[in-house]
Amino acid sequence: MKGELHQVLSAEAISILAQAFGAGRTIRIPRSTAHAQRFEVLIGIADTSALIDAFGGGAVYLPGLPRPTGKPIPSLSNARVKRLSDKGMSASKIAKLYGCSARTIYNRRASIKREKE
Repeated sequence: MKGELHQVLSAEAISILAQAFGAGRTIRIPRSTAHAQRFEVLIGIADTSALIDAFGGGAVYLPGLPRPTGKPIPSLSNARVKRLSDKGMSASKIAKLYGCSARTIYNRRASIKREKE
């Protein structure tokens, strides 16, 4: 991969992809624009070409979406994940609160567990 997704696409295009495919997911990028009609419909030909030039044939992670209020999402530390998990909050609720995927929370919980060992 030639660079990070945010270096290739605008925040608006990334947000559109995250809404269409799901934030916090990894998606496959076609090798050519001939197989990228869905991307073209969503983000346009220019952004699709840039995406394929940078990541074609590979996969990219779609980051979480910003809060609808526009307020910044607080940083998610392992200590916060532990504290919220200890209170019984589910991974999906924590993920929604912090604008990430449940997988991210599961990975943080695994990291916390490894730190204890």
